[in-house]
Amino acid sequence: MPNWCCNRMRFSAVPEQTAAIKALAEGAVTPFYRRATEEGIQLFVAGCVGLLQVTEEIQFIPYPALTATGIGVLSPENLAFTRWLTQLQDGVLLDEKNSQVLHEIWLQSGIGGRRWETLSDSTRNEISRLYAYKCHDWCGIWDRKDVAVWWTQLCDNPLPARTNPFDLLLVLPSRLDVEINGFNGKLLDGIPSAYNCYLSQYGTKWPVGYELNICSQGSDFIVIDFDTP
Repeated sequence: MPNWCCNRMRFSAVPEQTAAIKALAEGAVTPFYRRATEEGIQLFVAGCVGLLQVTEEIQFIPYPALTATGIGVLSPENLAFTRWLTQLQDGVLLDEKNSQVLHEIWLQSGIGGRRWETLSDSTRNEISRLYAYKCHDWCGIWDRKDVAVWWTQLCDNPLPARTNPFDLLLVLPSRLDVEINGFNGKLLDGIPSAYNCYLSQYGTKWPVGYELNICSQGSDFIVIDFDTP
């Protein structure tokens, strides 16, 4: 069990900024990074199973299987995948601007149209193997889905309207490679797990506000109580 800490933060700001802080505290902010993470996971899997290929000689050292199927044809889809892989190699931060760019790349890759029922048995088996290994990180330990349902959800690509209360990933963005590696890590060689990254960057392994309460506020200040593990 985690050791929980009680926190109180007071912010003093102009009214517009106070309103933005309140929205963050209440989770009333669109988490574009979540969509970019889900899209990144799908593109990662697509590269591993050969649905998408690079258009030039590129090796991804942390996980060589990502480009093991070799150089593909010069198509818009493969060009988009190559561009995405460059972003992954560069450790792109998942701020709103970068997350929007990554979304455009995902759209250009066409992977959202590769529905489960259209995939070959061998491709489904390879996706299932990867999913079985990382499902707790990619879906959450309490939200594991059948692999076909999971893949369909990635293709549908919903954008959450809200996020968790006081979501610190919106304040100090995480990296795409860290999020693909997942909370437990052990997928990408030399890339920190999200657990280690969060402890280092946020000082807590779950960087959101639990039992959050806005205990006081005015036009130019807001005081927030919340728990962290």
